[in-house]
Amino acid sequence: MLEAGYFRAIRVTAVGCRQKTRLLPEPILRSLPTNSRIPRSTLGGGSDHCHAGASRWATLFDVPQGDKRKRSPVEYGLHGVWPHAVLDDHHGARVAQELAARLRAAIDKHGWSIAELSRRSNVARLTIMKVLGGEVWCDLLTIANLERALNVDLWPGRGPDNPPQ
Repeated sequence: MLEAGYFRAIRVTAVGCRQKTRLLPEPILRSLPTNSRIPRSTLGGGSDHCHAGASRWATLFDVPQGDKRKRSPVEYGLHGVWPHAVLDDHHGARVAQELAARLRAAIDKHGWSIAELSRRSNVARLTIMKVLGGEVWCDLLTIANLERALNVDLWPGRGPDNPPQ
């Protein structure tokens, strides 16, 4: 059975070919135990894993998900309303929360609507709304475009003029 915090992957090895790893969709092979050897023909996909289909077997293994990006920042809230909720101990979610609070304050200070900020920053309205709501992990280009349009620092820094809240 697949443990929480892991996803399922396969490893195909052939003589003279380096190992290849491929992630599997959730429903496929969920019930098989880790390190199972399974016939490669059950996976489909032809010989894209190794040259000339030299391997007939694949090994199933579980891979840790790393930094928990499957959950959105708002899902780390223990109680309260985003972006002022008390969060679980997840540094990334806290950065996203602070960024959302700074973005809302900057929009209000300028007196702009989300549509106006979208026009000036070239960031989609839906993206801005999702960042404000903690529904997405904001990427660097989006942050850079919003900072330039608003002329403020949104990223919670470590300097004395931009401390994390």
